[in-house]
Amino acid sequence: MDKDSKINYINLSYNNLTSNGFTFLCKNISSNRLKIKEINVCGNKINDEGFRAFIEEVKVGNFNFLNKVNFSNNLLGDETMHLFFSFFNNFVNLYEIDLSNNNIT
Repeated sequence: MDKDSKINYINLSYNNLTSNGFTFLCKNISSNRLKIKEINVCGNKINDEGFRAFIEEVKVGNFNFLNKVNFSNNLLGDETMHLFFSFFNNFVNLYEIDLSNNNIT
């Protein structure tokens, strides 16, 4: 993919996307150096493992342009909250994250 791609929004909501699929997506966004500003993956089957893969890409600076993420209505649990707050400072431009309707206690 052209590294100057104008794609800045990805919406894969309600597609039965699993953690494996989301991990694949994150790695491809990173390897293609896309400047994604918004990701909507609500209503899928992403669990803590998928969120961990997302955080791994965030840690190395591959999502610096990200402003908004919607992870609502997935299978995320308490590990997601721990990971998110452990790496909160890596989200330099993030102003909104939706984790509603998951398995977070």
